[in-house]
Amino acid sequence: MKARHAGSLALLAAGTLVTGCAGFGSNEPTPEQRRLTTLEQRAERVDRRLENLNLVQVAESVDGVEAKLRELRGEMERLNYELEASKRRERQLYLDIDKRLQRLEQSGVGALAGGTDTDGSTQVSAAEVASDPEIQKAYVSAFDLLKAGKFDAAIRSFRSFLSSNPSSVYADNAQYWLGEAYYVKREYAPAKQAFSEMMSRYPDSPKVPDSLLKLAYIDYEQQRYADARSKLQRVLEEHPNASAASLARQRLDRMDREGH
Repeated sequence: MKARHAGSLALLAAGTLVTGCAGFGSNEPTPEQRRLTTLEQRAERVDRRLENLNLVQVAESVDGVEAKLRELRGEMERLNYELEASKRRERQLYLDIDKRLQRLEQSGVGALAGGTDTDGSTQVSAAEVASDPEIQKAYVSAFDLLKAGKFDAAIRSFRSFLSSNPSSVYADNAQYWLGEAYYVKREYAPAKQAFSEMMSRYPDSPKVPDSLLKLAYIDYEQQRYADARSKLQRVLEEHPNASAASLARQRLDRMDREGH
């Protein structure tokens, strides 16, 4: 009996071993293997999505940076243009004042005393100049500061001169050159006041057309183009024979080209 039971156990064990061996050698994946494969596939899909998402974010970041660079380049080009325009205006201001100073120097003391260097008006006589040597000295001293480009010192000297000698034969010129000194420094508010006072205080001065011209220039610099045109037209109509009229015509032509 015991022998038969032992034999049955041996046969059962052998069958189980055969079955196990058959399962081990089979090509069919086990449930665990299928679940593992499924998890691996899902992980791969997630990785691909993450990669795609990162690529989109990188592309968007690059686009944003490129747009910012384009914006900065445009701003730099605009600033460079404005800087060059400012330099051209500055050079024109200095050229303008240099020409006027040269004409005055060539005209001699009579022109410095209050005569005109622009429209051929009668200059102050030598007797008038000689009658106030100290006043003449103070005026020429202020004018020399202006010629030397010491604009702040020239402004102080001209203001002091006008305060002490408001009725001098030099007063209208001093008032005009005070405005010029402010204008070259691009301090337009005091320049405008100086030129306006020159016209109101000395309406018969040969510097009136030049003062009106500079008031038009200030309007132009401050982009008040209609006011600039009005004053330039006044120069042409009221002072057609003054050299300021030629400059007014040039500025009007320039405004026409610029569409102002």
